[in-house]
Amino acid sequence: MRSEFEKWYVDTYYTTNELVPPADLFNCYEDTYLNNDVYHQNLVWQHQQSKVDELKKRVDAFKDHAAMLREAAKSHAYTEREQNILLSQADDIDKILEVEQALKGDQYDKHREKAEQAISNGASLTNHRIEL
Repeated sequence: MRSEFEKWYVDTYYTTNELVPPADLFNCYEDTYLNNDVYHQNLVWQHQQSKVDELKKRVDAFKDHAAMLREAAKSHAYTEREQNILLSQADDIDKILEVEQALKGDQYDKHREKAEQAISNGASLTNHRIEL
């Protein structure tokens, strides 16, 4: 996790501004950054990373639950109506996970590809919208 933080820090504060980071930027003493700004940014990074890790666990639990619902629906122990309810619940979870992916920005590439294709087919880009 430390190298991810350091890469993010350099990209955010140096690379984007076309600056070269000082050689001693990430010097440490017993796992503590000596540079005060780096030290504080790392504390924030760790706090946010713990939130991300917790959310990933929740997403994984949703995925596992959806898979369990689908498996249960295959069972002959349930009526057709009950099986449909289980499948509907699994579908609802999948929709929630799709929204989560869209919020993360994973849909960006799909939308960009569609926009590029529309532009190559004669559409024009005006005011951040594609006019067909």
